Amino acid sequence: MKVVAGLLDLIWMKLRSVKAITMRTWEQEFYGSFAICCWLPTRFRQIVISVRYDYVVTLKRDVSNKTDLVSFLLLSFSIVCFCFVAIRNGLTVFLIFSIVVTAVGLLTNLFSLRKRKELQFRNWLFVAGICWLGMPFLQWLSLPFLLFAFFEAQAKYPLEIAFDQSGVVVNTFIKKKFPWTSLQSVILKHGLLTLDFKNNKLFQKEVLDDDEPDAPEDEFNDYCQAKLVNSH
Repeated sequence: MKVVAGLLDLIWMKLRSVKAITMRTWEQEFYGSFAICCWLPTRFRQIVISVRYDYVVTLKRDVSNKTDLVSFLLLSFSIVCFCFVAIRNGLTVFLIFSIVVTAVGLLTNLFSLRKRKELQFRNWLFVAGICWLGMPFLQWLSLPFLLFAFFEAQAKYPLEIAFDQSGVVVNTFIKKKFPWTSLQSVILKHGLLTLDFKNNKLFQKEVLDDDEPDAPEDEFNDYCQAKLVNSH
């Protein structure tokens, strides 16, 4: 492990010149049209991204509250249904497990909400989905629970936009790439990223707060302006 850590530190020193506007402690990477969750510390993740892109801008997501509300309702609905089955058919070890685990997931997130911490439902939704497979009715509900557990994780990750020599890459579920020739201007000012496309489309999003950004806004804007000029 010490040898591996030493090699990673060496690689990191070689790649420190590559800039990123904002980074997050735990994130995910997308390759092509397939989403692969890479639960890596910031340093190791920066190495992976830096090899591919010159700049990475991390943007805020606006759907976290809605996602949390839906997750809360799904877990509450599961507890009610599991209790109904227990009253109707009698308690079993499986039902006790289903009720207790789902209730623990709900209470854990309520406690996090009270402490103003980030809510995390995906693991509890996954367990609830597995529990629905053992229910005497509506077993098909396990599928939407499992799917929502996956998409809940995707929805909460900040949106990332990468910039390199060939253009702009939007790190959505299906990766979108735009060449520099399709853009009129790219500006990052006062924490707001603006992409002005030549087809009259305008993209504006707030950048994720970062007390110590890896690159100043002026440097990033100069980089984008140079790429736009060269693309014409």
